[in-house]
Amino acid sequence: MRSAVLSLSTAYQQGSLSGERSSGPIRCQRCREVCKGEVVRVQDTHFHVKCFTCTVCGCGLARSGFFQKSGEYICTSDYQRLYGTRCDRCDGFITGEVVSALGRTYHPTCFVCSVCRYTHSTIPPLVYYSSSIYSSSSLLLL
Repeated sequence: MRSAVLSLSTAYQQGSLSGERSSGPIRCQRCREVCKGEVVRVQDTHFHVKCFTCTVCGCGLARSGFFQKSGEYICTSDYQRLYGTRCDRCDGFITGEVVSALGRTYHPTCFVCSVCRYTHSTIPPLVYYSSSIYSSSSLLLL
């Protein structure tokens, strides 16, 4: 999820059901002070730009990507480190496409035959044997 920075001169909360504005100003979710000027809005919560920081490392999130988990806002690096999926071959974090086989996860480029190094997309099928990945032709050589 990415944040949107809004420029607001005076911000007022809207009523929950009627759409009417309440008399109170919008307050920062983090510091509880009145929001003025440039603020970050995430769904129904608002933050001062300086208050919208990663719960783990404290870096600013207003102009970068972030994740929300259990009510906490976490930068991409910390989220990957804490909750990311790792490749069973190279131990790197997997973003984008993933190959899953027998409870293991791989980058598509890491899911290759242990002998001939062909990938699952160039010479199917690849099979597991003795905790390794093999192409069907390489398996015959064992």
